[in-house]
Amino acid sequence: EPDASSDVPRVLTVGVACFNVLMILLSLVSLILETSPEFKKTTSEDIWQTIEILTTGCFTVEYFMRLWVCDVYGTSAVDWFFKPLNICDLLAIIPVYAEFVVRQW
Repeated sequence: EPDASSDVPRVLTVGVACFNVLMILLSLVSLILETSPEFKKTTSEDIWQTIEILTTGCFTVEYFMRLWVCDVYGTSAVDWFFKPLNICDLLAIIPVYAEFVVRQW
């Protein structure tokens, strides 16, 4: 009989993947709705900013967690960092932090 604990990593992986997909969808839908004139009039700017901070925070945590464990399969952090999809992920989260820094000046 298979050990039930062997299902934990698979279930966790699927759960994290589903959560990431939901965050991506939330980010995309909010971006689209934010530019809609109907929603622009009726929805506070704070709502859109909160969604952006929440989703970017989740993406940032996920990015650094993947960087933290990248050596599990023998990949160095430098090799992992320069993979095209990881560069895209970094480029997707940097603008939020750049905007925050610029606003502080």
